[in-house]
Amino acid sequence: MAAVKKSTSRANALPYTERKSRDILVAAKKLFFERGVEAVTIEEIAEAAGVAKTTIYYKFGRKEDVFAAVFDLMGEEAMAHFPGDVDTTAPLRETLLNLCRRLMTALANRELMGPEPLFLLEAKRKPELGRQFFEMGPGRMRSALQNLIQDWADQGKLEVRDAREAAEDLSVLCQGFLPIEIQVFPDLTLSEEEIEARVTRGVDKFLRIYQAA
Repeated sequence: MAAVKKSTSRANALPYTERKSRDILVAAKKLFFERGVEAVTIEEIAEAAGVAKTTIYYKFGRKEDVFAAVFDLMGEEAMAHFPGDVDTTAPLRETLLNLCRRLMTALANRELMGPEPLFLLEAKRKPELGRQFFEMGPGRMRSALQNLIQDWADQGKLEVRDAREAAEDLSVLCQGFLPIEIQVFPDLTLSEEEIEARVTRGVDKFLRIYQAA
């Protein structure tokens, strides 16, 4: 049986039982994305993760429960480095650029965002999974941005009537049509220079709209 390779030092630092659970989810995510949820069996997940089938039933239950746990994992991965340590007293433009670089890097991550249609399909069948994934990932990103923007508004650096709306504007100005491009062009990758160009353009437009006089 092929064991799943640990992808991060954080995963290696987990206790043994937690590492095994993560191995199962990483293996399941890869199989789900490659072949679709319906086509994958618990036996195949167990073989890919290097565990016994009974281990998966004990830790998660049915295949549908494994899939729900994969949703949680993706939300966790989406928020892993966002927003990070933010000093709201630091220069505003540079801080926004750093934030949006992290946001765009996550959006351009093919492993994280590439299989989205599969998850959208499953979310249509089970809307509670879609809500769960949004709340764990994009929803938490939006809330983090909203809170930071409100802090800057309270400091008089930004003029905003609705911090949530401003957070959405910042995201849209930076990413443009990237989420659609990733789905339409499966081989699309963004270089650091391309990400920097999009981020700089978006942040500067955001500041022209919202920066206090």
